[in-house]
Amino acid sequence: MVALLHSDRSKATMLRSQGTSADASSSPAHRKRFARAQVSGVAHRSQPGYEPGFLGAAGTVSAAMRFTDVWFSRTLRFAIGVEEESGRYYLSIPVANRMVDYEEYYEIDRATYQRFRADPDAANAFADRCRNREVDDLLFHDPSRDRGTPT
Repeated sequence: MVALLHSDRSKATMLRSQGTSADASSSPAHRKRFARAQVSGVAHRSQPGYEPGFLGAAGTVSAAMRFTDVWFSRTLRFAIGVEEESGRYYLSIPVANRMVDYEEYYEIDRATYQRFRADPDAANAFADRCRNREVDDLLFHDPSRDRGTPT
């Protein structure tokens, strides 16, 4: 069973489908809303490949990348770690849009990663630049149309 969330102007509606069931294909309008929900990338945790806080390229849920936090600060609201598949380093910040809370991952090099582990104040300054969207060119994935705001 796949469960996708979709915002329907005044309320959130949960759409359920088992393959090509009548739920998603009962009318053209229903099919259009269902397709829009799939493209938005907002997935429920029961969907195969779901990873909390990670939306892949073009808003699709991806299981290809595994982010492992090595150090985090609840008070400063960021984490640093390693993406397991590629070995690339990152700093992540929590963000939220109207439907979901997730993290944005910004790529950093090894020297910066080591400096941030030794100096959390330098990492916090970089996290502030991420929150202000000054270094979006370092994002692992392009943001979706419904990009969240830092929390």
